[in-house]
Amino acid sequence: MSLRTPRLQSSGAVSGDCHGDFSRFRSHHFPEAAELSKKDYVIVLGDMGILWDQEESESELEDLRFFERLPFTTLFIDGNHENFDRLNALPVTTWHGRKVHRISGSLIHLMRGQVFDLEGKTFACTSDQAVLSAGLFSPDLLTDYLEKIRKKVRFEEWYFGHDPEARQITERSCLLYVTITRIV
Repeated sequence: MSLRTPRLQSSGAVSGDCHGDFSRFRSHHFPEAAELSKKDYVIVLGDMGILWDQEESESELEDLRFFERLPFTTLFIDGNHENFDRLNALPVTTWHGRKVHRISGSLIHLMRGQVFDLEGKTFACTSDQAVLSAGLFSPDLLTDYLEKIRKKVRFEEWYFGHDPEARQITERSCLLYVTITRIV
């Protein structure tokens, strides 16, 4: 990811599942972050692993302080490994006109089913690895439903997380893991 060109708008990037390991955002792994500001964002595509404990803990507070120190805003879509009791207990607010849970000033949970327009690009927040799986996952009612959506919706690129291995699934769909990929 290179952000060396002058820009007038914010920029965005996506990354795959964190599972509570936020080391990919540290400066030695993501030096480009030094060129970002809080108006820029990185979207984690499932399994963030924040607010994991049943109650607030010191390690959780340190994680939240870490995200506040980052120069960019972190957005995430929940995955199948989240503490939904804690996430869903948060007040629902709006961000860019859509429903979110604001975990902290610069850590925002993008709620499923919401569609965001960021810098002229439209982002649909879904959470299932079966979308565009190219037959890698067993079909079921959900994968069949999502496949119908995929065939009806026009899109340029589709990024998603879940598997601990990044790979290009089709020409326009990519499974991400620890890589941070610029999209805007």
